[in-house]
Formats: sequence, structure tokens, C-alpha cells
Amino acid sequence: MMKRLWLTVMILALAAGGPALAGEWPERPISLVVQFAAGTSTDIVARKLADEVSKILGQPVVVINKAGGGGSVGVAEVLRSKPDGYTIGCVNMPALAIIPQMQQVAYDPLKDIAHICVIQPYEYGLYVKADAPWKNLKEFVADAKANPDKIIYGSVGAGTTNHLIMVRLAQEHGLK
Repeated sequence: MMKRLWLTVMILALAAGGPALAGEWPERPISLVVQFAAGTSTDIVARKLADEVSKILGQPVVVINKAGGGGSVGVAEVLRSKPDGYTIGCVNMPALAIIPQMQQVAYDPLKDIAHICVIQPYEYGLYVKADAPWKNLKEFVADAKANPDKIIYGSVGAGTTNHLIMVRLAQEHGLK
């Protein structure tokens, strides 16, 4: 399954290069731009896929992290690259559908980028330290209601799915 997915991705990347690709492709390493920092879920998935595709193609697939702007910096990096099939990107939905509605970005998500496949659907969870006072969502919500403005969380940026899920959780349960 993974080999077929990546072969499809590479064939599409090759097709995107068109006549610019004169010889056997790939003749050199391929850059895979990840729009978040190293260690994020997107980065981990991209690195695993890069390893597998490198084996299939016989060329390194090098992960390049370009974090910032809720993912828009990485998207802009991909779009600045030469369209020769040697730069591809892992792009998430918020960088195309949400962030451009909240701030100015260096691309038009409807015109400048083409979606070719889904690599990894996301599952979201609420994680806390093992010694936290909550063992389930009900306990967490009760404590957050009893202690408004005392609980903080982290996300990869305003307007990202992680951020919007927490906003929705807060709204649904009346949390601050």
C-alpha cells in the first residue's frame, strides 16, 4: 500500500516537472518540505515516508522543515521551488483552507497548489502528563470549569486544526 501510494506521488511529481526532466528521474535527491518543526506528527510521518520512498527510488528523499505561519511558510517554500519534480511538500488542510482566511499568505490556495494524495489522516487526542490530576475528559472539563483561565495548552499556531479543536472544546463545555 505505502509503495503504491509513494509511486503514485512520485509519478505525479515527475509529470509536474514535464519537459524539465530530460534524463532518468530521479537523478539526484528529492526534497520533501514539511511545514512544521522537527518532531511534530507531520514531521514524523514525512520522515517515515521519506525513508521508504528513498528505498524504492534509489535516491535520498531529504526532509526539510520550514515551520511558521501555521504552515504557510512551508507551503510558500514548496511553491518557490523549481517545478522539476525534485521538491514536494507535506501540506495540511489548515494551511490551505483556514490560514489564508485569517492572514495574508504568499500563495493562492485555489490556484497555486495541487493536491495529489492523502498521506495520513489525523487523529486528535488530549494529552496530559501522567501525574496530572485528570484521568479522563470529564475530570479535565470539571477542573477547567472550576478554575477558569488556569489551564493552558500548546498548539502549532493560531488557525491550525489543533487550535480550532481546542477552541471548539472550550466552547462546547463553557471553558476559559
